[in-house]
Amino acid sequence: NCILGSYFEQISLDDNKEEIGKVANNIDELETQLQNVLKNVVYKYKQINLKESYFNPYASNPPKELYVKLSKVMNTFFKNNYKESWDAIEEDITQKVRDQLMEIRKQAKNLNPKELETSFRVCKSVLNSLPKHMEEILGEEIKQCREDAN
Repeated sequence: NCILGSYFEQISLDDNKEEIGKVANNIDELETQLQNVLKNVVYKYKQINLKESYFNPYASNPPKELYVKLSKVMNTFFKNNYKESWDAIEEDITQKVRDQLMEIRKQAKNLNPKELETSFRVCKSVLNSLPKHMEEILGEEIKQCREDAN
């Protein structure tokens, strides 16, 4: 919680490329920090020497507790939070493109071919920055809208 707070509480996202870059950098830094913590945990467990122990060296930090914690993090936090965040971004972008296409459909009769093409070009250029699955879905919708407009 403290790690996340220090990376995300000061950033407001407002379509500004610089701010989006900061978020991406913070995610990269967070990932690096988490990897370092995990490497440290692995190192500490590897340093345990059973040959020279007169008691259970794992008693104070049982591996089963670590396993439960790591499983919980893997199954809930990362999977759900990253997916939830991505789903929100994907949904937003998809809706914006669809709204733009609806606007093009409404105005198609009032626009000259050059204006119409400019409107499509914006949507089409968005496709170049999207993941393949979104590009395919929205690309098909843009194609259909273009056919409807002509």
